[in-house]
Amino acid sequence: MSLWRRIAIEKLPELQCKIANGGSAYNVWLELHDEFNRAYSVEPRNESLISRIYEYAVWCSRQPHNADLRTAVTVCFYETLPLDIVVRGDLSRWLSPDEFAALRPVFGYHLSESEIKRLAEDFIAETSRRDWHRRVSVDVSDRHAR
Repeated sequence: MSLWRRIAIEKLPELQCKIANGGSAYNVWLELHDEFNRAYSVEPRNESLISRIYEYAVWCSRQPHNADLRTAVTVCFYETLPLDIVVRGDLSRWLSPDEFAALRPVFGYHLSESEIKRLAEDFIAETSRRDWHRRVSVDVSDRHAR
């Protein structure tokens, strides 16, 4: 079994059958993308699955000797993230500013330049808002601990 498939099964054991029988990395990433969308469509969201799919995507994108795997995760997962309004609004929870910057050209495959600019502005604003809330939360926690 290939390393990428073994890692996928370790990170996403509930999808073992789909991963093991998925064929190519492209087919597996299409299946993972469908599961990712399902995880967003249920209430409450399946945050665990969303998180683990993002983690696996990062792992795949960092495999220097497997261009097919890097291309599969880019084309079958990352490219389409900003097309879903709910996922788009949630990107700052899962992507660091550096990851977002690296993916900006990838997002451009389906978005116009003005849409990419708006996406970047929204990402920066949301990241700043989340950071501010984290700082306030930590500050309040520190005060209560004293």
